[in-house]
Amino acid sequence: MSDKRRSTALFVIPFVIVIWLLFLPVPRIVFKPYDSARLTLFALRISDADRVVGTMAHSSVSVTVTGEDAQKVVKQVTWASSARPPFGTDWACSYYVTATFFKGTNALTDIQMCGSLFLLHHSAPPYRYDSGALKDLVYTPLMDAFRQAEMKKWEGQ
Repeated sequence: MSDKRRSTALFVIPFVIVIWLLFLPVPRIVFKPYDSARLTLFALRISDADRVVGTMAHSSVSVTVTGEDAQKVVKQVTWASSARPPFGTDWACSYYVTATFFKGTNALTDIQMCGSLFLLHHSAPPYRYDSGALKDLVYTPLMDAFRQAEMKKWEGQ
């Protein structure tokens, strides 16, 4: 191999490898620490919440959770894990339920929920929680109240 070909190969091969790496999807493993840190900061922000109010989009239906139950909801959010889908995919979910965390009369922040997923600050990636306080005390009662309100509307017509 001539010196000219060798020097060209030494330039072209690393260049091709760098370009190839730039267009590869970043593995989810790289984002795990970021997602965990983001959730930890969020958990610190809501740690003093004494009330959680669940609301449904485009509806006046709401559910309020206070006292020990509110702290159970906070812990459930704290124990969630990242549900970042594989690169190039996304969850088919509509986040119609909002859980707002309060300390006294001050709204601390909120999450948007869809089934066992929730978003922090209206932005991806979603986080997943196991069935527990968040589902039992906020999501399910709110969905039940919404269904009952909708049934009353239809019966009244």
